[in-house]
Amino acid sequence: MNKNEKLQAKKSNFKESRCEKGEEEERVGDDAVAATPAPERGCHAVLRCLFRRYSSLLLLTRSPFPRLLVLSATVALAAASAVGFAMLKQEFDPLLFLPTDSYLALFVSARKRC
Repeated sequence: MNKNEKLQAKKSNFKESRCEKGEEEERVGDDAVAATPAPERGCHAVLRCLFRRYSSLLLLTRSPFPRLLVLSATVALAAASAVGFAMLKQEFDPLLFLPTDSYLALFVSARKRC
C-alpha cells in the first residue's frame, strides 16, 4: 500500500466515523476535511429520527415480507402513474384566448353559424 492509498483509507475511515455520529462533512481545502454537526431543526430532525428508527425494522430483518411490501408499493405506484399518463389528453383551442368583442371573435362566431 503506497502513501496515497493510505491517505485515502484514512479519509474514508474518518468520513464513516463522522457519518455514524450524525455529523456532516465540510471541505476546507483539497485534503483537509472538517466535521461540523448536522443541523437538527424542524421536520428534518423528525424525519431523520423516524427513518433511522423504522428503516432498520423494514429493510434489515430476515423476513422477506417488508422487502416485498416496499417492492409491491413501488410497482403499484409506478403502474398507477403509467395508467394516469396514458389517460392524459391535450386539447388546445386558440379561439378561447380571443376577446369576445374583437373583430376576429365576431368573424369566427359568424362563420360557425353559417
